[in-house]
Amino acid sequence: VTTIAGTGRKGLRELAGTDPLTQDLRSPWDLALEGTRLYIAMAGDHQIWRMDLAENRLGPYAGSGGEGIDDGDLEDATFSQPSSLTLADGKLYVADPEASAIREIDLEKKRVHTLVGTGLFDFGDRDGSLSGAQLQHALGVAYWEDRKLLVADTYNHKLKLIDLESGKLSTLLGNGEPGSEIGRDVRLNEPGGLAIAGDRILIADTNNGRILDYDPESGRAREWNPVKD
Repeated sequence: VTTIAGTGRKGLRELAGTDPLTQDLRSPWDLALEGTRLYIAMAGDHQIWRMDLAENRLGPYAGSGGEGIDDGDLEDATFSQPSSLTLADGKLYVADPEASAIREIDLEKKRVHTLVGTGLFDFGDRDGSLSGAQLQHALGVAYWEDRKLLVADTYNHKLKLIDLESGKLSTLLGNGEPGSEIGRDVRLNEPGGLAIAGDRILIADTNNGRILDYDPESGRAREWNPVKD
């Protein structure tokens, strides 16, 4: 293991563009890599940071540092404990749990747009049109395929799907109640992370202390066995 950024001390101020090994960080939660640019969900600063691996420079990329759900230019937008990142088609998607929101950053236009979420500390469990949909403290997001995003809807104990083409949110797994059943009638308990493995979806089912392997074609899930799989 080699440290590429951070000192081990909690960051209290920004030092944009400084040597990453002299910069104090504040609760980095997730990473997304595009070429030599490493995006960092800096949850404690309510910002997205970016590290240039070629030039070895690090600093804030998006977010004013204030907590909120404001859209707009990178420096004016606000985030609320960004905790998960995924990249696709020139967009960086962000799970923003304190606003129970999923945000989109257009990397070319340098603009932030809210896909799901109505306000800081607003939450619910409502599928349908993205403009009226609600999540509850969603901690994970992953780009799947065909302009679809998977969401770990953590406090609703569900796996949800955002269809970017239709502008709809739907539930794939879970009935809203915590549980540990697997098979077809899967129940989750505060899922916190997602990963795509070929045609399968891996779910960090946090409070059940397990990773689930979900097959979207059959609609079945089982505990993941990395030795056999």
